[in-house]
Amino acid sequence: MGDDVEDGETKGSIEIEEGDLNYQVLSPGDDVSDHRLLRNTPKNCVDIFVVLPVSTAPLPEPIMISKSSVHVELNGIELQTPHLARQNLVTSITEKFESNRFVLLSSPAGSGKTSLLQIFQHRVILVDCIYVSSFESADRSLTGVLTSAGIDLKARTFPVVNGTVVIMLDDAQFTYEDRVTWSLFIKSAVLWLPSNIKFIISATHSLKGGQESPVEFTALPKLNRKDFLLSYAESNEFLDSVIGLPTNMKSGVVKQVIIRDCGSLIGALRVAVNSLKLHFHKSYPLEEELLQYYFSAESLSLASRIFGSEHTSPMNEGSKNMLAQCFQSKSASYSDDLTENEMKFFLVRQKARILVENDCKEIEFSSQLARRYYISWLFPIDLHRQMFLRH
Repeated sequence: MGDDVEDGETKGSIEIEEGDLNYQVLSPGDDVSDHRLLRNTPKNCVDIFVVLPVSTAPLPEPIMISKSSVHVELNGIELQTPHLARQNLVTSITEKFESNRFVLLSSPAGSGKTSLLQIFQHRVILVDCIYVSSFESADRSLTGVLTSAGIDLKARTFPVVNGTVVIMLDDAQFTYEDRVTWSLFIKSAVLWLPSNIKFIISATHSLKGGQESPVEFTALPKLNRKDFLLSYAESNEFLDSVIGLPTNMKSGVVKQVIIRDCGSLIGALRVAVNSLKLHFHKSYPLEEELLQYYFSAESLSLASRIFGSEHTSPMNEGSKNMLAQCFQSKSASYSDDLTENEMKFFLVRQKARILVENDCKEIEFSSQLARRYYISWLFPIDLHRQMFLRH
């Protein structure tokens, strides 16, 4: 970056715009000349390197904070605290962008989609990200949401940038009524938008049913529920982290029970951890007390964040019997005498991944937690407890 300057000495001055600064964190002993930011820095840009003290815990891989033209306020995770890297998902998105303009994140609530958008924004080097939420937008039409990201569909104007810009459309399910606009946008984007503007569309399956996703989504490269599920090692890593279970709650048995019960869903793990922290924040519980509270109705009610709180009751005995089979034998086949509305009841829950289809083409609950949650909804609490103990 120029000649060496002694402490207190001034060696000329230059005016620098905020966008001309590249920030990079290095560990003690790192060779600046080997760093990839240095190899990609334009002539008019300045590299700022911050060397951590030896006692400081090492940070994740290099991070360059992208400058965005839209204020970013996400509700997924706090990036300043330790969190799962989800590097396989970040890599998958970047690979899909090599030959595609759109990438779809399609999974149930609590899968970690918004968190992944945050991680992608702050960990992918030399990419500028613009985040907009359809849920928070005053105008929930696709046209209105895109306008807040700087794209005018009518005038066909867009943000002018030198490098790659990724526009993140979160909670896209709220714009599904604008189906004609979605169709025109996906089909015509290649005709007028430059190739350096790309999109991540994030959508949650709603338990309320409502509008289906645009048919054009079926052809988009996507990450779905299975992609977002944690491995056993990742689940353990989360529970052992500083945002996981407190030290006095990290019983091997408790961790195994929570991991098995939550079915690898990050949102369910977060709900489990938060419920235990909240309930025992002033005490040092025994292992038995932790398990007893975790399986209590009070703790289970917090799972509505994942499985919803507005449920439609089964229509007739046939659909009730199907759910009962899932409770008792863990799987069931679709009955031929189900009405159209009753089939919709099950299909909506399949799309929300509360129910899943197994290798035998039978439906079953996606996790023990989902099974317990629906038992508590359909049956009185006393009977729920008896059924849980019995099975």
